[in-house]
Amino acid sequence: MEYFLHSADLPFSGIRLFYREINVKEQILLGKIAILYPFGEENNNDYITAFEKILINCVENKDDFYKINILDYILFLTKLRILSIDNNLELEFQDNDEKNLKPKFTIDLANFMKNLYQVAIDTKLSEEIEYKSLKVKLNWPSIKSKIVLLENKKNIIPTIPEFIEKITIDKDQVISFENFESYQKEEVYSKLPISFKNKIENKIFKSIEELVNKNLFDIKGMDWFKFNLYDSSYFHFFRLMFSCNLKQIYQEYYLLASKNISLSYVDNMSIPDKKVYCSMVEEEFNLKSKRNQPIGNPSDGSMSLSDLIKEFEG
Repeated sequence: MEYFLHSADLPFSGIRLFYREINVKEQILLGKIAILYPFGEENNNDYITAFEKILINCVENKDDFYKINILDYILFLTKLRILSIDNNLELEFQDNDEKNLKPKFTIDLANFMKNLYQVAIDTKLSEEIEYKSLKVKLNWPSIKSKIVLLENKKNIIPTIPEFIEKITIDKDQVISFENFESYQKEEVYSKLPISFKNKIENKIFKSIEELVNKNLFDIKGMDWFKFNLYDSSYFHFFRLMFSCNLKQIYQEYYLLASKNISLSYVDNMSIPDKKVYCSMVEEEFNLKSKRNQPIGNPSDGSMSLSDLIKEFEG
């Protein structure tokens, strides 16, 4: 039986998700799809489809997950990563021309979430826009709109209806866009007066520009990394957040199996729990090594994970 002990109140969708940490098996699958679908526009759809199939297992109220908007989507997945792995994201980029590694960056993911939330508030996108007897409530697009945005990155005008939450006519007639398909949204939007549409578009353009221009990481060396809903930047960020060293994980499986811990049990461990188990085995072997250490040997007797693997193989 699974227990979804954590909850997240998503500010821009008004939805609460109940979720659990990523387990070790899911961490491996995330690592595998990053290899199977390398970074590139031609792989975006396949990667994000596989990515969501894995992570949706961590959410109890799955139907609600698909109702959230893109900014809450980014906020939630960042929170999931913090809880499951760590708050800090260590990055090191390689210069393709000089083949040199640039300085390492440590991203504080909690600070990133705060900055993303604040810039979204500052845009005031969710404020209603009025025109005579019409009133439009805007919001950031639903995660169902991801592909539509990507397909129209060179001309974003067709995506404007994706930002509309509802239209109110004469104060009492409300047209909700929540359950509309993209073509239905376009049909309704096309009937609005041109001057009103210009007002709506200007508001959306300004909000998008503010989001793109904000350095969400508060790191000077990362000011080149822009969050743009119309390209693959946030998909790339997900890849970075959930990247892992598959070889090391398989070594940890081998180590725990040597202590008669079943692989299926390890599969369902949380990542922090796996670290605790591995550290206990390492401590046990280091203590044993110290006891067997000849008198006068300057070594501290500690062993790395790879050394422990060799110990078992020997």
